[in-house]
Amino acid sequence: MAAVLGAGLNFYGQLDPRRDAPTKWSTLRRLPACEALRPAQLACGGHFTVAVDDDGACHRWGVDNGIVYDCPTRLDLGAPCRVLHASCGAKHTVALTDAGVVVTWGCGYFGQL
Repeated sequence: MAAVLGAGLNFYGQLDPRRDAPTKWSTLRRLPACEALRPAQLACGGHFTVAVDDDGACHRWGVDNGIVYDCPTRLDLGAPCRVLHASCGAKHTVALTDAGVVVTWGCGYFGQL
């Protein structure tokens, strides 16, 4: 598997959720949260990261909707399905499933959900 690299601010654990991780990454580094996930796709929100793995499961870490996820946490989408694609805004996520259903979560302050 190819390494997943990232850089930028890590104040909320969106790059590396470990508590002792640096808060600023000025050079590209491996994303430890992705090592075991086998991500097929990644999307970044304002303070969180979402990964869709090879099996179509969706995981998140960082601060999403005011909740701190200090390790990759699999999302329960309410029905057995595979996520084909996910996209993030600053505080929300939209995912398309293999059933053709669009699933959204996060803050909808401006009607985006």
